[in-house]
Amino acid sequence: MMPGYFLFVSDCMTPDKGGSGTVNSILLDFIGSKNCIPVSSGKTGGHQSRFIHTAGFNYAFLPKRLLLYGHLLSVFFARIKIAALIRKYRPDFIIAAYPQLSLFSAAVREADRNGIPYFAYLHDTVGEALSRGPLRDQAAEIQKLVFRTAAGIFVISDGMRELFARKYGLETTVVRHIYPEEIFPPVNASNGRAFWSGAVYGINHRALARMTHACVREGMSATFTGNTPENDLRIFGFPTGSIHRHYYSQRSDYLSAVAQHSVLLLCLNWPDESTVHPDEMATIFPTKTPEYLASGVPVVVHCPDGYFLAAFFRENVCGLVISTRDEREITRQLSAFLADRSLQQEMVANARALKYLFEPELNAGNLKNSVSSALQSPSSRRENSLDSQ
Repeated sequence: MMPGYFLFVSDCMTPDKGGSGTVNSILLDFIGSKNCIPVSSGKTGGHQSRFIHTAGFNYAFLPKRLLLYGHLLSVFFARIKIAALIRKYRPDFIIAAYPQLSLFSAAVREADRNGIPYFAYLHDTVGEALSRGPLRDQAAEIQKLVFRTAAGIFVISDGMRELFARKYGLETTVVRHIYPEEIFPPVNASNGRAFWSGAVYGINHRALARMTHACVREGMSATFTGNTPENDLRIFGFPTGSIHRHYYSQRSDYLSAVAQHSVLLLCLNWPDESTVHPDEMATIFPTKTPEYLASGVPVVVHCPDGYFLAAFFRENVCGLVISTRDEREITRQLSAFLADRSLQQEMVANARALKYLFEPELNAGNLKNSVSSALQSPSSRRENSLDSQ
């Protein structure tokens, strides 16, 4: 059980906020404490669902050129709200979950200002992920503060843990995306389609387009669940005539649909195809991966060899990894894989055996044990001297 009251602060709290929203929502279900005070942002009664506290200023309507202004304004209002919650609940500690910078920054700065132990839960890198955008200076500054003063840092994948250890000499604790559902026997059904879950954007659009074309050349169509406009897909070079769009409002319907497909796609762009920092690209472990692994359907990964995603699937022999951009070779490797039912079954069995990595008890337990240990130490603030980073 987590000790005392604590704030769990994130702009992404429910599944309608994407992968990070799903991660946080499921994690909170398994933390098992009635003393958790969830804090989100946006309009009251909107996306925060069961979470009663909102903080911050919704600046989504601002033009991109005013993004810095919106960020600073959002942090200002969020700090006021979080300060009021600190006075009301007197929390023993705060957990600030990132990938949205404004509310994360507000929580970190208010915890630091009030001398409250805080823990960062990073779904993405901070400084690296935002190093090529208008918030790069703010991201670098808050990352230095977190590295220096957080009582503990949680990361969502071993790829991030390895990056922070190698690049900053920083120790972190992995709290993976929890997969709480049971693994059911494979349905051994196929609808002749490839499956892609989530948004299509600057970290995956080129790689996914190549894989979708390869699938079409192998006689398959594709199901996409994201809300990327069809015109954008056409501009990105997708064969839109072979793509079926479907939104699953219930997770049970979504998981059932995943299990009915012929192949599941995980794609990440090469560094020269994305404006995102290569270190961020190399650590990405998509939040849909656990349900893919548990589905009983073969997984095909398309990304560079040097990425953590490729290393994970190669080391665990749990999916086909295609690390070439030559479209003829992509099609050749995919064709050979689809024809080798024995290899598919071996990889599916290996994938399903990895469920223990995403168990609620392991990951919620890692978080709770790390918090308890840090709060019992003589100093619950880090003494890392990383200002030079």
